[in-house]
Amino acid sequence: MPREGVKTILERVEWASITGKYFTMVAVPDATKYDVVYDVQPLRGIQDRSSLYLSRPEIKAAKSSDLFRFYIGPKQRDILGRYDDPAKNGYGVGGLHLTDTLSTSVLIGWLSTLLQLMLQVLYKVLPNYGVAIIFLTIIIKFLLYPLSRKSFESTARMQKLNPKIEEIRQRYKGKPELLNKELAAFYKKEGINPLGGCLPLLLQLPIFFAFYNLLNTQFELRGAPFIRPWISDLSGPETVLSFGFTIPLLGWSDLKILPIIMLVTTFLQTRVSQTPDTGQSNQKLLTYAMPVVFFFILYNMPSGLVLYWTFQNITGIVQQLIVNRASKRKAAAGIEARRGSKR
Repeated sequence: MPREGVKTILERVEWASITGKYFTMVAVPDATKYDVVYDVQPLRGIQDRSSLYLSRPEIKAAKSSDLFRFYIGPKQRDILGRYDDPAKNGYGVGGLHLTDTLSTSVLIGWLSTLLQLMLQVLYKVLPNYGVAIIFLTIIIKFLLYPLSRKSFESTARMQKLNPKIEEIRQRYKGKPELLNKELAAFYKKEGINPLGGCLPLLLQLPIFFAFYNLLNTQFELRGAPFIRPWISDLSGPETVLSFGFTIPLLGWSDLKILPIIMLVTTFLQTRVSQTPDTGQSNQKLLTYAMPVVFFFILYNMPSGLVLYWTFQNITGIVQQLIVNRASKRKAAAGIEARRGSKR
């Protein structure tokens, strides 16, 4: 489908489709070599328009017939998948792969499919998609914990080495090139990564985009509620209070509570997991600017996506607090051991 204008496909195709957010229209022609024409040019009174035409070759015989089959319905994998089985689709044609209409990204399409399957399994046990998203978030954080733990350990080591780092900063004050060189050598010697605290965020970004794709394509989430009347549709943004006007530049016309909760939990997570001030501007950016950036990005996003990000923050806070407590106990045990050896 072209983004604008008209596009013609001259080679023979097994099927052609127009796909929307939750629904799709698929045209399956016969063996005749039809030209497929997509047209998205706006018409008077119709700004958003998508059209599909099948144009046949010139008829040279005295009699000719054309056979077309159409699917017009929801983008559900289990329904579209039936048309790959000649015994189930009712017309004996197989191998159509109509589920390809669900693919939106080569990079995260497989991840969206995996999340969808996991979400469907949880929904069968917990018949509320909001609760299912929360439990799926907890499962994801648990599976990623071994990698996140390395980030936590890197943060703890940075805290211990902060006095030495501060000493290097004072020694090379006013000499930025030498300072950066010495800090890089120090980090290499100690085997630490000053950006190790960024690892959990980097791990979550592909899942974040896959969830966004899922919430914008999965038919079952269309109109799925979480807590009525607060969040009555996980596929759209929640609204608590309408302003009656639109805020310039931002385009906000109503008050939403979930993004504010998400902002608070993001700040708390960065606070409990941040490294000490090592003079790295990108660390300060992650600590203070990133939560605000995500707040503006997610404010008008589907509430299911904001719910996921909020609970991954909460789960991350719990994990970090557990690691921090274990580190303090380990450090206290080490001090006691050293005192005992001196006696």
